[in-house]
Amino acid sequence: MKSTLSFRVYALGVLQIAVVLFGFGVVAQWERPAPPDEMRRQEVSLAGAVEADLQDASVVQAHLDLALAEQGVQVEVFDHEDRRIATTIPEHAEPCVELMGTTGPRPSPPPAEGKAPGGSPRGPPPGEGKAGAVSGPPPGSPRPFCYSLPIRSGGGLGKVVFRRVMPGMMSPFAPSVILLALITVAVASWLLMRSLVRPLQTLGDAAHALGQGDLAARTGIERDDELGEVARAFDTMANRIEELVRGERELIANISHEFRTPLARIRVALDLATESESADGVRASLEDVVEDLEELDQLVSDVLDSARLVLDPDGSPGTPTLHPKSFDGTDWLQASVDRFGRLYPGRALKVELGPGALLRGDPLLLRRMVDNLLDNAQKFSATEPRPVSLSSHCDGEWLHIEIADDGIGIAPEDLERVFEPFFRAEPSRARSTGGTGLGLGLARRVAHAHGGKLTLESRLGGGTNARIQLPIAQPDPAL
Repeated sequence: MKSTLSFRVYALGVLQIAVVLFGFGVVAQWERPAPPDEMRRQEVSLAGAVEADLQDASVVQAHLDLALAEQGVQVEVFDHEDRRIATTIPEHAEPCVELMGTTGPRPSPPPAEGKAPGGSPRGPPPGEGKAGAVSGPPPGSPRPFCYSLPIRSGGGLGKVVFRRVMPGMMSPFAPSVILLALITVAVASWLLMRSLVRPLQTLGDAAHALGQGDLAARTGIERDDELGEVARAFDTMANRIEELVRGERELIANISHEFRTPLARIRVALDLATESESADGVRASLEDVVEDLEELDQLVSDVLDSARLVLDPDGSPGTPTLHPKSFDGTDWLQASVDRFGRLYPGRALKVELGPGALLRGDPLLLRRMVDNLLDNAQKFSATEPRPVSLSSHCDGEWLHIEIADDGIGIAPEDLERVFEPFFRAEPSRARSTGGTGLGLGLARRVAHAHGGKLTLESRLGGGTNARIQLPIAQPDPAL
């Protein structure tokens, strides 16, 4: 699985390195000295200005001070008698390394008439000749270095001595680079902290609120990384907890209501029996009491059986308390057929049972499932034009059972809700059609607990088909 959060942390680290390197390059470029050609041009220009104003020492000193301020170069000027005219080199400056060919013996003075043999001007012009050809720092020099350019001075040659410091490569531990790195790390760390701490704090607040009983507490975090997955898992868990708590509350309320209805009828029947003066009236009231007690007994049985079958939210089998054993599927269905005939002698039941199949499970719970479906088919269907039908067949792996009726049917919006505890598509609470609202939910749980499934097909006014699918057990080879 791709770790988005890890990738974000890694990318942030790479970005910090890139920013520091970029800043290092910018600072190095900013502090980079002028290229050799530019330095040579500046030196030749300064030598020419000094030569032009050599007679005025104060003006020469002004030229040198300006060069020191603008170019960072230290200069001193000597006349043809090697007398210092002006300087910006400190008195106790570190001795410099003299470049070969620049500060050695100066050329001989030109002839007095100002013409060299052949008519050439006196001496070389500033910046030309061997002395002016060397400029720029020697590679790898650890100390200041000096070199000179000749200038005309009176009847001979003076010189302009330049003193520079080898710039070299800027250290990665320079204060500006260290400051840049610290600022970059501080900003990146703050951004990373903010992106991690805020969702964690939101998640913690939601968990605390949920623990205090606020069932509506959610994180609301929408992210595509691991924190987003944790937040979505928490919200899903909170939704499930809210459903379970509300379901439990509704279950308690419904059970209380379901118990109250027959108890109220029992109380009324006992009052009528007490007030009745005839034996027939007392007998009729007691018969009503017996029916209500049977309804209470059925309700208690349904609630207990539903509690035994614990299911996951997706309807997969849980870990119910079953008492499994192997039995014949045809004999098991025939027992339900016989019960239907005894309870509803006036109602036709069309039976088509296929060849027998070996099943393994809790026969009492499986009988309860089929009996509930047959009771519903009888209760909510008309007697004409066709009876309730029960059929079965097997395909080698599954036993298929279908129970059909031509009754009032179920609305499409209620087709899944009929499996919820105490839900009734037909809201009547009469003995004939009311029921407890637990039968279909219990039947589905029984089917799932045995590795099968129960589905309904229905339409209003067109009847209902209940289809059960149960796995066929493999015979024991040792038997």
